[in-house]
Amino acid sequence: MKFCLPLGDTNFIALVNADKYKTFVDEDWEFESLFKHFSDEMEEGKILVSK
Repeated sequence: MKFCLPLGDTNFIALVNADKYKTFVDEDWEFESLFKHFSDEMEEGKILVSK
């Protein structure tokens, strides 16, 4: 089985520690706030995000 994600400027893949990661859902989210949340959680070792 071959799995391929088309390349683009909004593709992300992540590994998450589901027991520790603080979820982030907001109906008025913006990319900058999502990126800040990912960065904060990565600093604490709760998620690894790659673009």
